[in-house]
Amino acid sequence: MSEKPVRPEITSAIQNYVDLHRHAAVRNAVANDTSVALRLAVAHMIHGSGLWHVNAEPQRAASDAIAESVENCPSDAAFDEKRRAVLATLGFDPETPEVTGGYQGEHGLAGLFATLLALPDAAVRDVLAVVMAETLEAGTPTIEVLGPLLGVDMGAVWQTDDALLDMIRDREVLGAVLTEVAGESVASANEAATGKVKRQIIRDCLTGENGRAKVEGWVPRWLAFPPAAYTERGGVPTVARAAQVADLAMPQRQSAASIRIAA
Repeated sequence: MSEKPVRPEITSAIQNYVDLHRHAAVRNAVANDTSVALRLAVAHMIHGSGLWHVNAEPQRAASDAIAESVENCPSDAAFDEKRRAVLATLGFDPETPEVTGGYQGEHGLAGLFATLLALPDAAVRDVLAVVMAETLEAGTPTIEVLGPLLGVDMGAVWQTDDALLDMIRDREVLGAVLTEVAGESVASANEAATGKVKRQIIRDCLTGENGRAKVEGWVPRWLAFPPAAYTERGGVPTVARAAQVADLAMPQRQSAASIRIAA
């Protein structure tokens, strides 16, 4: 004879009632405890849940040259150090490529939350900052707000490389860049020169080679905060995005100053 199925103690409807009432009580308690909420949010950002789906910015490059340029830039190297420090803090594998999506422990999200509960506020904020940075979407108006807000100086963290110069093919733009770097007289004297020659002069000016005076701290207008264009033709998405949020720049800057003073 087959055994009679064991009837559950409660029905699915009762379980639903229990789950929702307990959730309502815990949700309210979480809203009253910002320290717990901070750690819970960070755990969700890293691990994900049935409701949270957070992805790291893939930084997809259009070419190997662009990918190599970004991977070797000072900002990426500095961020990698911060990421590795957070991996160590959380006890993750040091070779994990991203904090986001990490923690494969048997207790899942709850286990990661427990790890964060044991950390001081300063350490949790460090984790949050790295995860937020990993999941910051590239090519958006948000970048145009954050750059000025955080006082990002591209001249201090970026250096000209062939990956960029080799891509500048537009004659009008190349002439404008040459004028900006080498001066009006040099640009005029080489107006009829080929793009290859103009790019080499620009390189020489930026490196101080072949008898050219070295130009320090040059940043192409598209790369700066705020960005600008070299022509009136348009077609520079960075400039268009910055224009969308131009009215936010000053209030945000003032806000940042207030936050830093308060901290």
